[in-house]
Amino acid sequence: MTTLWENPLPIIALGAIAITICGLAVVARRNLASVIALVVVVAVTGLLLLAERLVVTDVERVENALTEVVAAVHQNDAAGVLAFIDPAAPQMRTDAETLMDMIRVKKAGASSVQVKVSDNLAEAKFQGVLSGTTKKGGAPIGYFDVVEVSWIKKDDRWRIDGFTPYIEGKPIDAVGSARSRRAVRPR
Repeated sequence: MTTLWENPLPIIALGAIAITICGLAVVARRNLASVIALVVVVAVTGLLLLAERLVVTDVERVENALTEVVAAVHQNDAAGVLAFIDPAAPQMRTDAETLMDMIRVKKAGASSVQVKVSDNLAEAKFQGVLSGTTKKGGAPIGYFDVVEVSWIKKDDRWRIDGFTPYIEGKPIDAVGSARSRRAVRPR
């Protein structure tokens, strides 16, 4: 049922079909009942689209938070990134601080985002991209592969409690790879 509130396409498709059928009934019958049916279908479709827009599901909240984290990484905003990390995840915090101190990001992005939510936990899997230079020496560094980020919901807010970057399907140590610049991968 939450899929209905995460994607307007089913509402639009079903509404378009129902409106078309009612429109054909208006043209064929030319009576008040078919006009009322058409008006009701248009109103219900509009209300469902409005509800879809206003209802923000946990999946959408995680997607929005991920978008904000990626934007903070792109802007080299360490404080912005740390604001999304669960205080109860000290290793995650340390890794993020270390990486943000090591790399001057020129580009960061996430595509093909898939989010699964279960109670107060979520898992976001996406195609991550990052390019930049090391702050010491200016050596190029880049990443283009799958990233998984685990989230925990506390105080009605989603926070990161872990992440795993992959290269060719194998998990890597992001800090170690950045230090040795092994994450550089041409595409």
